[in-house]
Parts: sequence; structure tokens; C-alpha cells
Amino acid sequence: MPSQYRITRSGTLDMSRQEQCEAEAQIMAVMHERGLRTQRYDHAGPAGIICPCRLVQRSCPGQPKRRRPDLPLADQSLCPVGERAMTGMDHHDAWYRDGELVAVAHYPYRISAPSLRVVLPACEELGISMAIDSRYALHAPGLTTGVIFTRIGLHDVLSPPRPQHSR
Repeated sequence: MPSQYRITRSGTLDMSRQEQCEAEAQIMAVMHERGLRTQRYDHAGPAGIICPCRLVQRSCPGQPKRRRPDLPLADQSLCPVGERAMTGMDHHDAWYRDGELVAVAHYPYRISAPSLRVVLPACEELGISMAIDSRYALHAPGLTTGVIFTRIGLHDVLSPPRPQHSR
């Protein structure tokens, strides 16, 4: 992000909506260069909240086989461990590479130490990695941060796909 933005008294970047959209577009360009598509902005993958347990198992016990129209999607999409991992969730997203789920993310305005005390043991129980990185906050850059769950670590997910060599 350009350095001409001012910091407000609350510690957030003072950006117009147009500047936020430009920053979002810059982040999306970097993600696309790295072969990543997002549920939220590219409409990749299925609609609704994706439980972080889906990074390590094919299905989530919190997701019914068929959609229940009597429940909001958010209320039927997370297993108990996934719910703990997503403590403080705001602005949910999922990242895909070549149609494969590689990360579950959300973009909260803040994340607290008490939340992290719930999130970290849940990540350990699921066997997933969590990163907090404001450079990948796709919703309202400068106001939110990115909380990104992966199977292999954020650095590996962000690395561009390597060309396959035939032997």
C-alpha cells in the first residue's frame, strides 16, 4: 500500500472508499499472480461459510448433507472445533488454487488475546496453521487484518504454483 495514507487516532489508515477499492484490487492482483482465487471476491468454490476443518478432512460434521432452509447458513456450517478456530470471525472467505481449497480466512477489524487463547488450541486440535497478516486483509484494507488458516503454512500457500516437469 502506498505510504501517503494517514493514520487516524484509532490507529487505522485514513483511506477513502475508492482508495480501499484500489488497495483491494492490488491485493487481488498479487493473489491472482500466485494462482489463488477467493470465494468472496472471485466467487470460487461453494457459497457459504467453509469450516477450517475442511482443510484437513473431506467433510465437516457441522455441515448437513442437505441445506436446511430453516437455519441461516452460518448456523449450520461449522463443527464445534471449527467454530472455536473461527472465534471472532468477520468477513469470511476461502482461498482456492486450481479448484482445491488451500486456505480459510476471515478479515476482522480486531482480534483479541482472549480470542487467540480459544483459536490456537482449536488449530492445534485440527492440525492446521494460522497466520495473522494485514497484507492479505481483502476486506477494507487498512481497517481489518487477515486471519488465514492453512494446512501447510501461509508462505507455502502464497508461493506461486511451480510448473510441472515431465520426466
